Amino acid sequence: MTNLLLLLVEIVGFGITGWVIWGLKSTVDAQGKTLSAIGEINRTVLEVFKVLEPERWAKEVRVHKQLADEKAAAFVEQERRKAFVAVTTAVDYFVGYVGASFVLMAYVPAEERAQIIESMEVKREVKDRLLQQAADAPDWSRVGPLTRALLDLTPLPPPPSRLGGNDPF
Repeated sequence: MTNLLLLLVEIVGFGITGWVIWGLKSTVDAQGKTLSAIGEINRTVLEVFKVLEPERWAKEVRVHKQLADEKAAAFVEQERRKAFVAVTTAVDYFVGYVGASFVLMAYVPAEERAQIIESMEVKREVKDRLLQQAADAPDWSRVGPLTRALLDLTPLPPPPSRLGGNDPF
């Protein structure tokens, strides 16, 4: 009976050992399939990288940045030109207005000039220059008809030059 019992234990032992070996073989097979799948994924990723060509994409990004920089520079230059034209136009108008005010100053009664100039909403430096011009300008506001006729025949003095010595600013 001991032999039978030993035989039974050996059969059960071999069965369990076979079952464990079969289980380990299944695990090894699963791990092999996993490693094979990972290898396939790695090959796929490498193919994707080859298709994407990082150098080509980097070049395209550089080209895009260069185009954007050029467009921004062109926009800034265009706005600078517009500002230059606006400032030049404003200066031309201002010089014209100042010249006209100096020429027409002679036709405003001398005693009213300072009050008119002080009521203007301009910087103090402009007022001071206008007050100086008002003091220096002749008073042609009360001339008789004969003097008026002579003045009409005489051309008005030219407005002060922006670049000449009569520049008020």
